[in-house]
Amino acid sequence: MSADTLLDTAASSTTAANPTPLLIPDVQAAALAGVSRAHWQRLRSAGKLPPSIKLGRKVLWRRLEIEEWIAAGCPDAKVWSAMQAAARRRLKVS
Repeated sequence: MSADTLLDTAASSTTAANPTPLLIPDVQAAALAGVSRAHWQRLRSAGKLPPSIKLGRKVLWRRLEIEEWIAAGCPDAKVWSAMQAAARRRLKVS
């Protein structure tokens, strides 16, 4: 196999797979929720969003958690954390 063939194979496998990122920035999270980035930041300041993750200076959210939060009706952070804790307790008992 030549080097060009290996490069073509590697490039096609990464573009073909094109996985969805597990952590997303505020712009993508806001787009999932259907709000502007500015409104997303206001919600964050008000404590109405699921917890974020900081990687260096970047603030990211778990895509799956944002999707579940939206499906649950966008409850505020306290209600959301209580819902998550109750779900974890149910999974432990079962």
